[in-house]
Amino acid sequence: VQIGVTFYGAFSHYTDAGFGPAFQDTPTTQLTPGNSGLNVFEVNRAYINLFYTPDERVTLRITPDIYRQGDGSLSFRLKYGYVDIKKIFGNGAFKKDMLTFGQTQNPLIDWEEGLSGYRFVYLVPWNYVSLSSTYSGARIRGPIEFNGKEYLDYDLGVFNTASFHAVETNDKKQVMGRLTWYPFGTTADRTGFGVTVFEDYGYNTKLPSQVSTPLNRFSLLVHYQSHDKGYG
Repeated sequence: VQIGVTFYGAFSHYTDAGFGPAFQDTPTTQLTPGNSGLNVFEVNRAYINLFYTPDERVTLRITPDIYRQGDGSLSFRLKYGYVDIKKIFGNGAFKKDMLTFGQTQNPLIDWEEGLSGYRFVYLVPWNYVSLSSTYSGARIRGPIEFNGKEYLDYDLGVFNTASFHAVETNDKKQVMGRLTWYPFGTTADRTGFGVTVFEDYGYNTKLPSQVSTPLNRFSLLVHYQSHDKGYG
């Protein structure tokens, strides 16, 4: 059993209140012009990460999410609830790969947040525009390693069209896939020079009796992160 916590907290002092850009993750106190001088302690979000590994092949994760709504109140929702099935391909190049079932990360958003390292400050592009970080479905993922180095990392899944904070009413699904190539190899995921391609083909969420419009989202990233994760 492993227990972890994450929380987003801040102390803010607004010398000049105004209509500035809003924080994108969760609502925070921002006042209109004429209200300068506000200072406030805030905790806008908190996770409890619960992992249970009964044996080396199975890990279950439950992550309650306590978050601030627009009216200032704190609410509870389930962020993650899934099972990882590991060691499905033996001990070769795919030895770290796994199957995942449940309410889980989509192949891009959580991965790109880990690459940038600034989740508290801003949302990554597709998360800001339309994609949620979490969907219910099934995925297969993991690195492909040779001689102790990771050269490819893939993540492919089939998910509901509705995100984790909405009810699925559609009769269709969406398919998401990410492939990251490290031409020089890396010993730590996301570090070194890499090229990443992501595509999501699906439909907007509609009732089965309504017309559901096809959606196709695509990203191409060229990235570098130092092995100490200090520069990117």
